[in-house]
Amino acid sequence: MKPNPVVFTVKGMLPLSLNQMLRTHPMKRYRLSQEFGMLIKAAATKEDIRCLRAWRDLDYKLSVKVEITNPREFDEDNLSGFGKWGLDQMVMMQWLRNDSPDCVRFEKPSQSKGPKSITFRIAPIRENNEKV
Repeated sequence: MKPNPVVFTVKGMLPLSLNQMLRTHPMKRYRLSQEFGMLIKAAATKEDIRCLRAWRDLDYKLSVKVEITNPREFDEDNLSGFGKWGLDQMVMMQWLRNDSPDCVRFEKPSQSKGPKSITFRIAPIRENNEKV
């Protein structure tokens, strides 16, 4: 049976872009990172968290796709950076083992225009690199 991907959306806020992050004091970056982690935790259901932890415990490699919605478009490096903030928080909350290429295949992020939000779509990958 093919498991459904875990999908959750943080609405109303995006993490700092890479360009903003480079200009922000490290303590402020840390505080903003923690705040974003709390928004991720609020956006994910208990079922989502159980599923992610089960995949972690079963040592599945995961495909992670990030979809950004914002009034203006971002360049590619900033899009990838947004996903990194979320992955780091999921590792800190122990939903994922780690975010190395051995554990996570980070798909090319997508974007659209609209109110600020970031959607994470996470699914296990089979040994032959196909999504389960």
